[in-house]
Amino acid sequence: MPPPKKQRWLAPDLEPDRVWKNPEVLIDDDMAFPGCSSEANLTGKATSSLAHQVVSPKTQHLTPRNTINTTRHGTPVTFEITPLKCIACAIGGNFRYGKAPSDILPTTSFDQLRQKKHLGNGTDRCVWKGKTCVSKRIEFDEDIEIIEREVRTRESLIRAAAATSSPSPSPPKPPVAPPSSAATKATGRRHTKSPSPPPPPSTQILERRFHVIPLLAVVHKHAQTDEALGVLMPHAGTDLETLAGGCKYGMGLLEGEKPPRRPWPVIPVTQEQLADLVLGFVLFDLGTVAPDYKGDAYALGEVMLWVLDRVEWKGGKGSDAARVREAARLLKGKGDFEGALKVLDG
Repeated sequence: MPPPKKQRWLAPDLEPDRVWKNPEVLIDDDMAFPGCSSEANLTGKATSSLAHQVVSPKTQHLTPRNTINTTRHGTPVTFEITPLKCIACAIGGNFRYGKAPSDILPTTSFDQLRQKKHLGNGTDRCVWKGKTCVSKRIEFDEDIEIIEREVRTRESLIRAAAATSSPSPSPPKPPVAPPSSAATKATGRRHTKSPSPPPPPSTQILERRFHVIPLLAVVHKHAQTDEALGVLMPHAGTDLETLAGGCKYGMGLLEGEKPPRRPWPVIPVTQEQLADLVLGFVLFDLGTVAPDYKGDAYALGEVMLWVLDRVEWKGGKGSDAARVREAARLLKGKGDFEGALKVLDG
């Protein structure tokens, strides 16, 4: 069977519903994207020069451009418009959703996402049906499997919750005589049983029971296809890095870089919220891998220790801080999610 043909999907030109903002420069000079050569890494001087050129007032009057030409040393720098078909990333394969009986999540199309504002990589903040959401797109071949796993895992959780919440059959009850006509006349109405409250929506089930951010919809490329472009999630609030003061305080500092001097901004995070985060990881391992990635448990332990440096919790044996530190140790050293949860629940 021949390999799937690589396909390109192009967003509508100029995207009239996108909220454009001032230039932000993020250059991953240590990262090689699919189809790109790692030999093209820029020097530190070139990185600074390129960032300066992009945000310089001298270049802001230029017409819209989508391509920057430069050398490894960052000079000279020129801007131009390149046809999207020449720079769009080719994606092999596809994820189709919405027509199979097992497809239980809602669907929408890309043109229904309004006021799109770029957050990072393939994510946008947007408005859908009047609500603030976050959309996550398929950018590379590797994303197809990850997005499909996100969808299928949540479907499984919703079905499991529905199965366990179904009432068990009860023995038949003896018939109850209707109220007498005298009682009816006295009260003015017959007694009727109050209807049972409706079950919580699937979004509430995932959030309250499994501590997992739900998917509001699978996003199609356009209304005439079932080809998935990505998924739509509720906006869960400000991310940890932003609460911590931005990327200069974050965990993504390059080797040799140091965060600003203390005091650092305080993150309003509780131990209970970290426990919810651990529980979400137990149920929802996406399987994302990278050459130097040590696994979800290790990464989560690192995040927890990073948070500890930025909260105002009391230290000492048996304290919240001590429990979180021990849970992080179990995660990083043994990948012990169950042990970490027991410590946090203690």
